[in-house]
Amino acid sequence: MRIAQIEDNPAVAEGVMLRFEVRWPDACVSHAQLGEHGMKMIGPENPDIVILGLEVSDMDGFDVCAQIRRSSAISIVVLTVRDTLEEIMKGSELGADDYMASPFKPVEFLARVSTVHSFGVSMWLMCNGLAWPFSRIMWLLILPGAEYVKTVSL
Repeated sequence: MRIAQIEDNPAVAEGVMLRFEVRWPDACVSHAQLGEHGMKMIGPENPDIVILGLEVSDMDGFDVCAQIRRSSAISIVVLTVRDTLEEIMKGSELGADDYMASPFKPVEFLARVSTVHSFGVSMWLMCNGLAWPFSRIMWLLILPGAEYVKTVSL
């Protein structure tokens, strides 16, 4: 598994890296302290998942999430101290696949990362260079000229 971590707090970054090393010894974790560097790292590194801290110092972490999602269907897990309902909803609306507030239980963090990773890009449909969310449970069939939308269970 290839992981891109965007986190400006060295202690949090080290803790996350250690958890990945223990759970997935073959995992390759790339780290960036700034949002801009993290976004540039994602293309060449081609990670399976992004662990995003919202408190990056050079830009708003929500902007980082939105910019990543605009160009990629990569899985994004937000790991942050921001825990209001409004912030959790904003993260989801901007494209985060999961949102965890600190402090967190390491076992729960790894379980959630594993779940998000197992769904991978299946949660996002790339269309015209943009990523659009769709249900893991239902497909929407929209036929040209149709007067209705049909749902099909997976």
